[in-house]
Amino acid sequence: MEGTYSRAPSVPEQPSSEVERALSFTPSPENPERCRGGVGRGCGAPNSAGHRPRRPGYTYPARTHHVDSAPNATALHPEQTDDGSDKNMEQKRPSAARQATKYVAHARMLIPPFTYAGCTEGNLPYRNHHIPVSMLRFSVTRDVRDFGALGLVAVAVARADGHRTVGEAGMGVSAATLHTLPHSTIAQCSTPAAATPCYDAPEGVDIRGRYDPAFASVLTRDALAFVASLQREFRGAVRYAMEQRREAQRRYDAGELPRFDPATRPVREGDWACAPVPPPVADRTVEITGPAEPRKMVINALNSGAKVFMVSTADFEDALSPTWENLMNGQVNLRDAVAGTITYRDAARGREYKLNDQTAKLFVRPRGWHLPEAHVLIDGEPAIGCLVDFGLYFFHNHAAFRAGQGAGFGPFFYLPKMEHSRYYLLQLIARVTLEARIWNGVFERAEQKAGIERGSIRATVLVETLPAVFQMDEILYELRDHSVGLNCGRWDYIFSYVKTFRAHPDRLLPDRALVGMSQHFMRSYSHLLIHTCHRRGVHAMGGMDDAAANEAALELVRKDKLREVRAGHDGTWAAHPGLIPAIREVFEGHLAGKPNQIIGDATGPNEVVTAEDLIQPPVGARTVDGLRLNTRVGVQYLAAWLAGSGSVPLYNLMEDAATAEISRVQNWQWLRHGAALAHGAAGVEVRATPELLARVLEEEMGRVEAEVGKERFRQGRYAEAGRIFARQCTAPELDDFLTLDAYGLIVVHHPGGASPCKL
Repeated sequence: MEGTYSRAPSVPEQPSSEVERALSFTPSPENPERCRGGVGRGCGAPNSAGHRPRRPGYTYPARTHHVDSAPNATALHPEQTDDGSDKNMEQKRPSAARQATKYVAHARMLIPPFTYAGCTEGNLPYRNHHIPVSMLRFSVTRDVRDFGALGLVAVAVARADGHRTVGEAGMGVSAATLHTLPHSTIAQCSTPAAATPCYDAPEGVDIRGRYDPAFASVLTRDALAFVASLQREFRGAVRYAMEQRREAQRRYDAGELPRFDPATRPVREGDWACAPVPPPVADRTVEITGPAEPRKMVINALNSGAKVFMVSTADFEDALSPTWENLMNGQVNLRDAVAGTITYRDAARGREYKLNDQTAKLFVRPRGWHLPEAHVLIDGEPAIGCLVDFGLYFFHNHAAFRAGQGAGFGPFFYLPKMEHSRYYLLQLIARVTLEARIWNGVFERAEQKAGIERGSIRATVLVETLPAVFQMDEILYELRDHSVGLNCGRWDYIFSYVKTFRAHPDRLLPDRALVGMSQHFMRSYSHLLIHTCHRRGVHAMGGMDDAAANEAALELVRKDKLREVRAGHDGTWAAHPGLIPAIREVFEGHLAGKPNQIIGDATGPNEVVTAEDLIQPPVGARTVDGLRLNTRVGVQYLAAWLAGSGSVPLYNLMEDAATAEISRVQNWQWLRHGAALAHGAAGVEVRATPELLARVLEEEMGRVEAEVGKERFRQGRYAEAGRIFARQCTAPELDDFLTLDAYGLIVVHHPGGASPCKL
């Protein structure tokens, strides 16, 4: 089977008040999905026709389909009358040949064949016909308004009663709704599936990833029920928070600048502190980061000599490509690591890997709020990725972790990609929707269900977005019982700077190699983070070095880490085990036996950091060579990501999705504003245009092919990555995330995973 990837036309919603949206999205304490005030989801009972009543005074958006330019398209665009019934349903369907032609014409990208366990043959029931599964085609549509979740609409073309017909599964679902993935429909195919193994999922949960006995030991019924309970309780708040992100970006696009929120001034100026740092993690001088898969890498990282191993169990942007295999193998590896039983045998080398007696403390980083998990459906919609990551890991490991390396505390986490807080007035009561508050609620609910003390879970927040740097006090305040600090996520922070100011031609970045911690806005960000953390009694962690472990890079790493420890950072990140001895030498030499530099709220850097300091435009040259490097790195990273690798050494630097994102958004920003780029030794100015990028891309693809070899280039996904990267850099509107656009290319659904157990 094959599929096509296309974007559905966006549908503007009827403007509604902020309070109404809050009511619609925010669950009540008694029932997260309860109708509120007659305007929430699910309000009203179905009428006699089986439809829910329409909201009074609300103009419903027209239903959409990707073949809306086809003749007689009204058959695929039924209008709903006031009583909820559909008109035009009995109109003659358009020619299947014309529809198929339009369907293919709207396809944007060929995606790999989906895999359907137990459903590769047989028939799919559709209305009064049984459609051969082999005739199915799929169009993937995405509505970024629903935290980037994928919506899939199935279109079947088949021969029935001697006539070709076109049918639509899920007809009438608006673009603002999370569509049901088509695989729940495919799972009902008539092929016998009794012999297909499956996951024992609770009511309302469908697993669409490949079945594996090892994965089933993690995806237990009780664990999935716990994940589902978190999803149902917090999804409304998450959706509202994502809408607030989009609203904030609209204000920035209109010319507004990020600032400190006057409404939270009492929090910033208040005399309060976070809970004391637990003794097991008082010393965090060197932390190593990496994915939870492959298994050998987990063992090596825990044995590396670092104080902490920050593992990206499922981080969508950074160190892990979120394939089903990577995600589930990562959960298995983490469970075995916490239990102390993780081993690996390298048959080729005849070597056995196991844990040392002394290992690094384990911090787990789930995905950001905006990222879906398309292999897990809860109540018919993709799960929120971070709740899957957190829920499975916490459920299986909290007891063993607290009894072992946590010494009565834990588990420990890193929280990525937070952006904003936003106050609004509701029933004369000031309330705040803050992404950190949602995480605090998740932690408290997990502690309650596990029967452990409040404040057991501890987390460090990655300050890696420009809006978040203006709210560090607010973030710590919301998490004050669960916080152990903040971290300078410098590479994502640079990416966020460009994304926030995408409509500001006066804030173009220079070549990415020139945007380091010596830039004024980056140095100010670091100083404010250190001062904020030490005033509140928690760690101020330095950022990631991006160098590979070689002699040419070691001296640069030493200088960077000396700058961090002198500025007041309590610890830092290393990207490679080979860098740890040099980094430890720098930090331990400066700390002189102290575990950290948390020394009270009246100390730390005395530099006063203003809002203008935090957004001061960086200085430096913009060059054609910079455009070339961005393109070459972006394509190679994306090709590796599509193949399942999320951390890639390129040109003596360790590239992950954060640095690849800088390459993408910088190219987009330069092209969007026609930046002048210096070319050649003479520095001749040329304008950044799509035509220039096309020429650069062609030349750099040739260079990549020469570097990796023709055979590897042919077998890899370089050409596909080049097309995606070029489209992203030349898009009229900047997509939020590079990997989110490509996510559908690594999702493989196996409907036999859960459904046969329920048939």
